[in-house]
Amino acid sequence: MIDELSAVVRLGDEAAPPTAAARAGARLALDHAISEERAGRALQPRRRAVPRVAAVSAVAAAIAAVVVIGPLVRHGDGGGSALPGGLRTAILTAYDAEAADILHVRQTLPAPSGPDSVSDEWARLTDAGRQIQLRMRFSDAVGAPIQDAQITYAVPPAGTRVSAVGDVVGVDYPSHAWYQQAGGLLPAPPVHIPDVIAVGSLRNALTHGRWSDLGTTTLDGRAAIELVQHDPPAGKLLTVWVDPTTYRAVREALTYTITVQGHRVDGTVYSTLEYLPPNPANLALLNVTIPAGFTQKSPPR
Repeated sequence: MIDELSAVVRLGDEAAPPTAAARAGARLALDHAISEERAGRALQPRRRAVPRVAAVSAVAAAIAAVVVIGPLVRHGDGGGSALPGGLRTAILTAYDAEAADILHVRQTLPAPSGPDSVSDEWARLTDAGRQIQLRMRFSDAVGAPIQDAQITYAVPPAGTRVSAVGDVVGVDYPSHAWYQQAGGLLPAPPVHIPDVIAVGSLRNALTHGRWSDLGTTTLDGRAAIELVQHDPPAGKLLTVWVDPTTYRAVREALTYTITVQGHRVDGTVYSTLEYLPPNPANLALLNVTIPAGFTQKSPPR
């Protein structure tokens, strides 16, 4: 979800996300498939390869809108085989199934010169799937905030384009100022963001891209499915790591090339995806806090 919402805010040309009802159906289908897989796995002998079987239901197929669903079987031999249709569907179903959770994405943004910056984005569907809450915060390399903004806007009918115009609260830390605006847009990012980062979304990449399955690897001490898309539209290489027990994408790395002062330079944006339950502490992350002593100013025109 967050990738779609980020692309909406930055480019304004992504289609509406699946409805809350569709996401809820996908969540039930995925939970059932994972339960069946775990039950079946307990009856199978141990194998060197890491098999996964998920019979995702027809409801999930309608949500994922990709290939015909088949058994999700993959072997973590690192051979770089093509991405099986069942695995693709399971990942997309898990991605769409987060009807109520808050999705937090942290990106490390490389600067052409000087230290990197960090963006944090939190997003959630609200009002029975009719509204989107989104917060974007930019910080410097040591974590000091630069800009913080939130927006709430309506989800249009399925199949139509999203207009990310809504109620905005923005805070600018260098000027110690903040503003509130109805029918506004999020402020422009205060740091350099290569255009390649926002040209699409994880969902679109998984649906339409050509991928290689590199097998099961270890990420931060835990097993992860490693998928690679060569020559993605947004850059040179896109790597996605997926939790093999939930099929949620948990990390991305996009390598791209830009021109800096006449020279071609490679850069990599790292994104960590975190799925947060909607408890009071996590819901508070969707809201901007206006620091004491900051002055309210007129909204941008």
